[in-house]
Amino acid sequence: MYGQSLTLPADLIGPSDPLDDTGLEAFARQLKQKMANVRTAESRPVHDRPEYVPADLLTCDYVYLRYDGVKMPLQRPYTGPYKVIRRSRQTVVIETSNGPTSVAIHRVKPAYVDEATMKVDMPKRRGRPRKNP
Repeated sequence: MYGQSLTLPADLIGPSDPLDDTGLEAFARQLKQKMANVRTAESRPVHDRPEYVPADLLTCDYVYLRYDGVKMPLQRPYTGPYKVIRRSRQTVVIETSNGPTSVAIHRVKPAYVDEATMKVDMPKRRGRPRKNP
């Protein structure tokens, strides 16, 4: 069986009529017409609806930042609150311990805090302290 060509029983194959040139030309013409009418498929679905953005996110002074990395057990999904410096349609610039950081708006949620009793979540700087000029 291995190394031999495949053979089919003769009763599975009907009598074959040799195709003449006119049959091939008609087939090619029909194929060309059909393929001209074929539309391409969309590469991905188009979503016209905007993502949900809480209304308070457009006016709040502080936000929580979602941590998207691998979390340890019992690790908080959000860090913060962080002060908002400025915002645009897709990003929010927040004040972190490493200076201003631009993050996507879908990674933040508004923080409802009392500024009088609030402690801003600023991790300690690592490394050598800066020299004051």
